[in-house]
Amino acid sequence: MSRSALPLTRRFRFTLRAKLLLLSMVVLSVPYLGYEYMRGLEQHLRANLEQSLTDAARTIAGALDDNYQLFPYVEQEATRSLFIHQLDTPIQIDGYSEDWINYLDWADIYPAPGPPAPSGGPRSFYKLILAQDDQNLYALLQVHDDRIIYHQPVSEQTIDSDYVELVLGDEYQVKNHYYFLPSAPGRFNPVQIEDIPDEWESREYIRYITNIAAELQPAADGYNLELSVPLHLVQERMGFIVGDVDRQDSGAAINKTGTAGADTENRPGRVITPSNRITQIISRYSGDAGRRIWVLDRQKQVLASAGSLQRELTVHPLNIFYKLLLPSVTSRFEDNFAGASRLQGQEIQGALAGRTESRWRESPDKKAVIVSAATPDTASVTPGAPPWAPPTWPPPASSSTPISAGP
Repeated sequence: MSRSALPLTRRFRFTLRAKLLLLSMVVLSVPYLGYEYMRGLEQHLRANLEQSLTDAARTIAGALDDNYQLFPYVEQEATRSLFIHQLDTPIQIDGYSEDWINYLDWADIYPAPGPPAPSGGPRSFYKLILAQDDQNLYALLQVHDDRIIYHQPVSEQTIDSDYVELVLGDEYQVKNHYYFLPSAPGRFNPVQIEDIPDEWESREYIRYITNIAAELQPAADGYNLELSVPLHLVQERMGFIVGDVDRQDSGAAINKTGTAGADTENRPGRVITPSNRITQIISRYSGDAGRRIWVLDRQKQVLASAGSLQRELTVHPLNIFYKLLLPSVTSRFEDNFAGASRLQGQEIQGALAGRTESRWRESPDKKAVIVSAATPDTASVTPGAPPWAPPTWPPPASSSTPISAGP
Protein backbone atom coordinates (compact mmCIF):
# COMPACT_ATOMS: atom_id res chain seq x y z
CA MET A 1 0.00 0.00 0.00
CA SER A 2 1.40 3.39 -0.96
CA ARG A 3 1.50 6.34 1.48
CA SER A 4 -1.02 8.31 -0.52
CA ALA A 5 -3.57 5.55 -0.13
CA LEU A 6 -3.49 5.54 3.67
CA PRO A 7 -6.82 6.15 5.40
CA LEU A 8 -7.54 9.74 6.57
CA THR A 9 -7.44 8.70 10.25
CA ARG A 10 -3.97 7.31 9.69
CA ARG A 11 -2.71 10.47 7.90
CA PHE A 12 -4.09 12.93 10.53
CA ARG A 13 -3.98 11.27 13.89
CA PHE A 14 -6.24 12.87 16.58
CA THR A 15 -3.59 12.94 19.26
CA LEU A 16 -3.95 14.03 22.88
CA ARG A 17 -2.25 17.31 22.01
CA ALA A 18 -4.83 18.00 19.30
CA LYS A 19 -7.66 17.16 21.66
CA LEU A 20 -6.33 19.59 24.28
CA LEU A 21 -5.95 22.30 21.64
CA LEU A 22 -9.53 21.84 20.48
CA LEU A 23 -10.85 21.86 24.04
CA SER A 24 -8.90 25.03 24.82
CA MET A 25 -10.34 26.80 21.78
CA VAL A 26 -13.87 25.85 22.83
CA VAL A 27 -13.32 27.03 26.39
CA LEU A 28 -11.73 30.31 25.25
CA SER A 29 -14.60 31.00 22.85
CA VAL A 30 -17.22 30.89 25.63
CA PRO A 31 -16.44 34.40 27.05
CA TYR A 32 -16.36 35.86 23.55
CA LEU A 33 -19.70 34.29 22.64
CA GLY A 34 -21.14 35.51 25.95
CA TYR A 35 -19.85 39.01 25.29
CA GLU A 36 -21.34 39.04 21.80
CA TYR A 37 -24.65 37.79 23.19
CA MET A 38 -24.74 40.51 25.87
CA ARG A 39 -23.81 43.19 23.34
CA GLY A 40 -26.57 42.07 20.99
CA LEU A 41 -29.04 41.95 23.89
CA GLU A 42 -28.03 45.47 24.96
CA GLN A 43 -28.51 46.82 21.44
CA HIS A 44 -31.90 45.15 21.28
CA LEU A 45 -33.00 46.61 24.63
CA ARG A 46 -31.71 50.05 23.68
CA ALA A 47 -33.59 49.99 20.40
CA ASN A 48 -36.80 48.89 22.13
CA LEU A 49 -36.41 51.57 24.79
CA GLU A 50 -35.85 54.32 22.25
CA GLN A 51 -38.88 53.13 20.29
CA SER A 52 -41.06 53.11 23.40
CA LEU A 53 -39.90 56.63 24.28
CA THR A 54 -40.61 57.83 20.77
CA ASP A 55 -44.10 56.32 20.87
CA ALA A 56 -44.72 57.95 24.24
CA ALA A 57 -43.55 61.32 22.92
CA ARG A 58 -45.89 61.09 19.96
CA THR A 59 -48.75 60.10 22.25
CA ILE A 60 -48.19 63.15 24.45
CA ALA A 61 -47.83 65.41 21.43
CA GLY A 62 -51.13 64.05 20.16
CA ALA A 63 -52.79 64.82 23.49
CA LEU A 64 -51.62 68.43 23.18
CA ASP A 65 -52.49 68.66 19.49
CA ASP A 66 -56.00 69.97 20.03
CA ASN A 67 -55.06 72.31 22.87
CA TYR A 68 -53.16 75.04 21.02
CA GLN A 69 -55.09 77.61 23.10
CA LEU A 70 -52.80 76.64 26.00
CA PHE A 71 -49.93 78.38 24.20
CA PRO A 72 -51.17 81.94 23.65
CA TYR A 73 -47.99 83.93 23.11
CA VAL A 74 -46.35 84.28 19.73
CA GLU A 75 -42.88 83.11 18.83
CA GLN A 76 -41.38 86.58 18.28
CA GLU A 77 -41.92 87.49 21.94
CA ALA A 78 -40.51 84.30 23.42
CA THR A 79 -36.95 85.62 23.58
CA ARG A 80 -38.16 88.53 25.76
CA SER A 81 -39.99 86.37 28.28
CA LEU A 82 -39.06 85.76 31.92
CA PHE A 83 -39.47 82.28 33.36
CA ILE A 84 -40.58 81.98 37.00
CA HIS A 85 -39.62 78.81 38.87
CA GLN A 86 -41.83 77.22 41.50
CA LEU A 87 -40.06 77.26 44.86
CA ASP A 88 -39.39 74.00 46.68
CA THR A 89 -37.91 75.65 49.78
CA PRO A 90 -38.50 79.08 51.40
CA ILE A 91 -36.42 82.10 50.37
CA GLN A 92 -35.01 84.48 52.96
CA ILE A 93 -34.40 88.01 51.70
CA ASP A 94 -30.81 88.62 52.85
CA GLY A 95 -28.88 89.46 49.68
CA TYR A 96 -27.04 86.15 49.55
CA SER A 97 -27.40 83.34 47.00
CA GLU A 98 -27.35 80.27 49.28
CA ASP A 99 -31.15 79.86 49.14
CA TRP A 100 -30.95 79.85 45.32
CA ILE A 101 -28.35 77.12 44.96
CA ASN A 102 -30.77 74.77 43.15
CA TYR A 103 -31.69 77.44 40.60
CA LEU A 104 -28.46 79.31 39.87
CA ASP A 105 -27.56 77.07 36.93
CA TRP A 106 -30.73 78.26 35.15
CA ALA A 107 -30.15 81.98 35.61
CA ASP A 108 -30.46 84.09 32.46
CA ILE A 109 -27.60 86.44 31.55
CA TYR A 110 -28.21 89.99 30.29
CA PRO A 111 -26.95 90.95 27.84
CA ALA A 112 -26.31 87.57 26.27
CA PRO A 113 -22.69 86.36 26.49
CA GLY A 114 -20.51 88.00 23.86
CA PRO A 115 -17.08 89.49 23.14
CA PRO A 116 -15.25 91.70 25.65
CA ALA A 117 -16.11 95.36 25.97
CA PRO A 118 -14.65 97.61 23.22
CA SER A 119 -12.84 99.67 25.85
CA GLY A 120 -10.89 96.62 26.92
CA GLY A 121 -12.29 96.80 30.46
CA PRO A 122 -14.46 94.19 32.17
CA ARG A 123 -17.69 93.39 30.39
CA SER A 124 -20.80 94.58 32.25
CA PHE A 125 -23.61 92.04 32.68
CA TYR A 126 -25.94 90.55 35.27
CA LYS A 127 -27.62 87.25 36.02
CA LEU A 128 -31.30 87.00 36.88
CA ILE A 129 -33.27 84.17 38.44
CA LEU A 130 -36.99 84.34 39.40
CA ALA A 131 -39.11 82.09 41.61
CA GLN A 132 -42.43 82.23 43.40
CA ASP A 133 -44.44 80.66 46.18
CA ASP A 134 -48.13 81.07 46.96
CA GLN A 135 -47.79 84.70 48.03
CA ASN A 136 -44.68 86.37 46.65
CA LEU A 137 -42.43 86.64 43.64
CA TYR A 138 -38.71 86.49 44.45
CA ALA A 139 -35.81 87.68 42.33
CA LEU A 140 -32.05 87.45 42.61
CA LEU A 141 -29.86 89.71 40.49
CA GLN A 142 -26.11 89.08 40.46
CA VAL A 143 -24.71 92.23 38.91
CA HIS A 144 -21.16 92.37 37.59
CA ASP A 145 -19.93 95.89 38.38
CA ASP A 146 -16.33 96.99 38.90
CA ARG A 147 -17.45 99.89 41.12
CA ILE A 148 -20.64 100.26 43.16
CA ILE A 149 -22.03 103.80 43.31
CA TYR A 150 -24.53 104.23 46.15
CA HIS A 151 -27.46 106.64 46.22
CA GLN A 152 -27.04 109.87 48.21
CA PRO A 153 -30.37 110.77 49.86
CA VAL A 154 -29.41 114.46 50.04
CA SER A 155 -28.55 114.64 46.35
CA GLU A 156 -30.52 117.00 44.11
CA GLN A 157 -30.69 114.27 41.49
CA THR A 158 -33.38 111.64 41.81
CA ILE A 159 -31.15 108.96 40.28
CA ASP A 160 -27.48 109.54 41.02
CA SER A 161 -26.24 105.97 41.51
CA ASP A 162 -26.33 102.40 40.34
CA TYR A 163 -29.91 101.18 40.39
CA VAL A 164 -32.32 98.45 39.36
CA GLU A 165 -35.70 99.25 37.83
CA LEU A 166 -38.62 96.82 37.95
CA VAL A 167 -41.26 97.31 35.23
CA LEU A 168 -44.69 95.71 35.65
CA GLY A 169 -47.62 95.81 33.27
CA ASP A 170 -50.37 93.90 31.52
CA GLU A 171 -51.01 93.17 27.85
CA TYR A 172 -52.04 96.74 27.11
CA GLN A 173 -49.84 99.09 29.09
CA VAL A 174 -47.07 99.44 31.66
CA LYS A 175 -48.64 99.96 35.07
CA ASN A 176 -45.74 100.58 37.46
CA HIS A 177 -42.04 101.41 37.61
CA TYR A 178 -40.19 100.62 40.83
CA TYR A 179 -36.66 101.94 41.38
CA PHE A 180 -34.24 100.21 43.74
CA LEU A 181 -31.74 102.90 44.85
CA PRO A 182 -29.54 101.45 47.60
CA SER A 183 -27.70 104.01 49.74
CA ALA A 184 -25.69 101.30 51.56
CA PRO A 185 -25.55 97.50 51.84
CA GLY A 186 -28.51 95.97 53.64
CA ARG A 187 -32.32 96.10 53.62
CA PHE A 188 -34.22 98.91 51.89
CA ASN A 189 -37.46 99.62 50.02
CA PRO A 190 -37.88 100.73 46.41
CA VAL A 191 -39.39 104.02 45.33
CA GLN A 192 -41.73 105.25 42.63
CA ILE A 193 -40.82 108.49 40.91
CA GLU A 194 -43.82 110.65 40.07
CA ASP A 195 -43.50 113.61 37.73
CA ILE A 196 -46.07 116.16 38.92
CA PRO A 197 -46.34 119.51 37.08
CA ASP A 198 -47.13 122.65 39.04
CA GLU A 199 -47.76 126.23 37.96
CA TRP A 200 -44.21 126.90 36.83
CA GLU A 201 -42.40 123.62 36.23
CA SER A 202 -42.58 119.87 36.52
CA ARG A 203 -41.13 118.34 39.67
CA GLU A 204 -40.22 114.80 40.59
CA TYR A 205 -41.56 113.34 43.79
CA ILE A 206 -40.41 110.11 45.43
CA ARG A 207 -42.86 107.73 47.06
CA TYR A 208 -41.50 104.82 49.09
CA ILE A 209 -43.10 101.40 48.54
CA THR A 210 -43.35 99.43 51.77
CA ASN A 211 -44.83 96.14 50.53
CA ILE A 212 -41.79 95.36 48.35
CA ALA A 213 -38.64 94.34 50.21
CA ALA A 214 -35.08 94.30 48.91
CA GLU A 215 -31.60 93.71 50.25
CA LEU A 216 -28.24 94.42 48.63
CA GLN A 217 -24.94 92.77 49.51
CA PRO A 218 -21.59 93.50 47.85
CA ALA A 219 -19.89 90.61 46.05
CA ALA A 220 -16.38 90.00 44.77
CA ASP A 221 -17.20 91.26 41.26
CA GLY A 222 -20.20 93.51 41.92
CA TYR A 223 -23.27 93.08 44.09
CA ASN A 224 -26.27 90.84 44.73
CA LEU A 225 -29.78 92.29 44.90
CA GLU A 226 -32.52 90.08 46.31
CA LEU A 227 -36.12 91.25 46.35
CA SER A 228 -39.65 90.10 47.17
CA VAL A 229 -42.80 91.35 45.40
CA PRO A 230 -46.41 90.43 46.29
CA LEU A 231 -47.87 88.22 43.58
CA HIS A 232 -50.98 90.37 43.18
CA LEU A 233 -48.76 93.11 41.69
CA VAL A 234 -47.41 90.81 38.97
CA GLN A 235 -49.49 90.56 35.82
CA GLU A 236 -48.74 89.41 32.27
CA ARG A 237 -45.58 91.41 31.65
CA MET A 238 -42.45 92.18 33.61
CA GLY A 239 -38.96 93.49 32.99
CA PHE A 240 -35.79 94.48 34.82
CA ILE A 241 -33.39 97.28 33.92
CA VAL A 242 -29.97 97.55 35.55
CA GLY A 243 -28.49 101.04 35.48
CA ASP A 244 -24.73 101.45 35.91
CA VAL A 245 -22.92 104.73 36.49
CA ASP A 246 -19.18 105.18 36.86
CA ARG A 247 -19.13 108.43 38.83
CA GLN A 248 -21.53 110.42 40.98
CA ASP A 249 -22.19 113.72 39.25
CA SER A 250 -24.82 115.29 37.04
CA GLY A 251 -22.93 114.52 33.85
CA ALA A 252 -22.38 110.83 34.50
CA ALA A 253 -23.70 108.60 31.75
CA ILE A 254 -26.03 105.76 32.74
CA ASN A 255 -25.49 102.43 31.00
CA LYS A 256 -28.84 100.60 30.94
CA THR A 257 -29.31 96.87 30.31
CA GLY A 258 -32.90 95.59 30.10
CA THR A 259 -34.27 92.07 30.01
CA ALA A 260 -36.32 92.95 26.93
CA GLY A 261 -33.70 95.08 25.24
CA ALA A 262 -33.73 98.84 24.81
CA ASP A 263 -37.54 98.99 24.93
CA THR A 264 -37.94 97.29 28.31
CA GLU A 265 -39.39 100.43 29.93
CA ASN A 266 -42.24 100.57 27.42
CA ARG A 267 -42.68 96.92 26.43
CA PRO A 268 -41.36 94.45 29.02
CA GLY A 269 -41.29 90.74 28.35
CA ARG A 270 -43.99 88.21 29.02
CA VAL A 271 -44.10 86.33 32.31
CA ILE A 272 -43.97 82.55 31.94
CA THR A 273 -44.88 80.22 34.78
CA PRO A 274 -45.35 76.44 34.61
CA SER A 275 -48.79 75.81 33.11
CA ASN A 276 -51.11 73.94 35.47
CA ARG A 277 -53.37 72.82 32.60
CA ILE A 278 -50.49 71.41 30.56
CA THR A 279 -49.11 69.75 33.68
CA GLN A 280 -52.45 68.06 34.29
CA ILE A 281 -52.45 66.68 30.75
CA ILE A 282 -48.93 65.30 30.78
CA SER A 283 -49.18 63.99 34.36
CA ARG A 284 -51.39 61.20 33.06
CA TYR A 285 -48.36 59.83 31.22
CA SER A 286 -45.79 60.16 34.02
CA GLY A 287 -47.17 57.65 36.49
CA ASP A 288 -44.22 55.25 36.28
CA ALA A 289 -41.42 55.87 38.77
CA GLY A 290 -38.37 57.39 37.11
CA ARG A 291 -40.22 59.02 34.23
CA ARG A 292 -40.20 62.76 33.52
CA ILE A 293 -41.96 64.66 30.76
CA TRP A 294 -41.16 68.14 29.47
CA VAL A 295 -43.15 70.44 27.20
CA LEU A 296 -41.17 73.27 25.59
CA ASP A 297 -41.87 76.17 23.30
CA ARG A 298 -39.95 77.12 20.16
CA GLN A 299 -37.32 78.91 22.23
CA LYS A 300 -36.61 75.71 24.23
CA GLN A 301 -38.23 77.27 27.28
CA VAL A 302 -40.05 74.96 29.68
CA LEU A 303 -43.82 75.37 29.72
CA ALA A 304 -44.58 72.39 31.95
CA SER A 305 -42.98 69.29 33.40
CA ALA A 306 -44.16 66.26 35.33
CA GLY A 307 -42.51 63.31 37.03
CA SER A 308 -39.02 62.69 38.38
CA LEU A 309 -36.04 60.57 37.34
CA GLN A 310 -35.35 59.41 40.88
CA ARG A 311 -36.81 56.08 41.94
CA GLU A 312 -36.22 53.30 44.43
CA LEU A 313 -34.63 50.09 43.16
CA THR A 314 -35.84 46.68 44.30
CA VAL A 315 -33.30 44.78 46.39
CA HIS A 316 -32.92 41.15 45.26
CA PRO A 317 -31.11 38.45 47.27
CA LEU A 318 -28.92 37.62 44.25
CA ASN A 319 -27.59 41.19 44.09
CA ILE A 320 -24.81 40.23 46.48
CA PHE A 321 -23.41 37.84 43.86
CA TYR A 322 -23.83 40.31 41.00
CA LYS A 323 -21.83 42.93 42.93
CA LEU A 324 -18.81 40.61 42.79
CA LEU A 325 -18.83 40.77 38.99
CA LEU A 326 -20.59 44.01 38.07
CA PRO A 327 -20.49 47.64 39.26
CA SER A 328 -23.06 48.44 41.94
CA VAL A 329 -26.29 50.14 40.94
CA THR A 330 -27.48 53.23 42.80
CA SER A 331 -30.96 54.72 42.90
CA ARG A 332 -29.59 58.22 43.66
CA PHE A 333 -27.64 60.21 41.11
CA GLU A 334 -27.10 63.84 40.13
CA ASP A 335 -29.99 65.12 38.05
CA ASN A 336 -28.53 68.27 36.52
CA PHE A 337 -31.70 69.13 34.57
CA ALA A 338 -34.06 69.13 37.55
CA GLY A 339 -35.76 72.53 37.71
CA ALA A 340 -34.44 73.65 34.33
CA SER A 341 -36.11 76.61 32.63
CA ARG A 342 -34.51 75.91 29.23
CA LEU A 343 -33.20 72.69 27.70
CA GLN A 344 -30.52 71.90 25.16
CA GLY A 345 -29.60 68.75 23.25
CA GLN A 346 -29.37 67.22 19.81
CA GLU A 347 -32.78 65.58 20.18
CA ILE A 348 -34.32 68.97 20.88
CA GLN A 349 -32.65 70.50 17.85
CA GLY A 350 -33.95 67.62 15.76
CA ALA A 351 -37.49 68.04 17.05
CA LEU A 352 -37.38 71.77 16.28
CA ALA A 353 -36.35 70.82 12.73
CA GLY A 354 -39.34 68.46 12.45
CA ARG A 355 -37.61 65.15 13.26
CA THR A 356 -38.13 62.67 16.07
CA GLU A 357 -34.80 61.89 17.73
CA SER A 358 -33.41 60.30 20.89
CA ARG A 359 -30.22 60.76 22.88
CA TRP A 360 -28.20 58.86 25.47
CA ARG A 361 -26.07 60.68 28.03
CA GLU A 362 -24.40 60.11 31.37
CA SER A 363 -25.38 61.92 34.52
CA PRO A 364 -22.70 64.37 35.76
CA ASP A 365 -21.64 61.98 38.53
CA LYS A 366 -21.56 59.07 36.02
CA LYS A 367 -23.90 56.98 38.18
CA ALA A 368 -26.69 56.75 35.61
CA VAL A 369 -27.20 56.56 31.86
CA ILE A 370 -30.10 58.78 30.81
CA VAL A 371 -32.09 58.39 27.61
CA SER A 372 -34.49 60.97 26.21
CA ALA A 373 -36.64 61.30 23.11
CA ALA A 374 -38.24 64.37 21.55
CA THR A 375 -40.81 64.73 18.81
CA PRO A 376 -42.47 67.75 17.17
CA ASP A 377 -46.01 68.55 18.15
CA THR A 378 -48.23 68.72 15.08
CA ALA A 379 -49.99 71.63 16.73
CA SER A 380 -46.86 73.67 16.14
CA VAL A 381 -48.26 74.76 12.79
CA THR A 382 -50.59 76.92 14.86
CA PRO A 383 -48.99 80.21 16.02
CA GLY A 384 -47.87 79.90 19.60
CA ALA A 385 -48.14 76.11 19.85
CA PRO A 386 -45.31 74.10 21.45
CA PRO A 387 -42.91 72.33 19.09
CA TRP A 388 -42.34 69.19 21.10
CA ALA A 389 -43.13 67.19 24.20
CA PRO A 390 -40.23 64.98 25.31
CA PRO A 391 -41.03 62.11 27.70
CA THR A 392 -38.51 60.25 29.78
CA TRP A 393 -38.52 56.76 31.16
CA PRO A 394 -36.04 54.29 32.69
CA PRO A 395 -36.30 50.48 32.51
CA PRO A 396 -35.06 48.32 35.41
CA ALA A 397 -31.44 48.93 36.26
CA SER A 398 -28.92 47.15 34.11
CA SER A 399 -26.15 45.06 35.45
CA SER A 400 -23.71 47.96 35.56
CA THR A 401 -25.57 51.29 35.77
CA PRO A 402 -29.18 52.31 36.21
CA ILE A 403 -30.80 53.55 33.02
CA SER A 404 -33.09 56.50 33.54
CA ALA A 405 -34.47 59.12 31.24
CA GLY A 406 -34.40 62.79 30.59
CA PRO A 407 -33.39 65.32 29.89
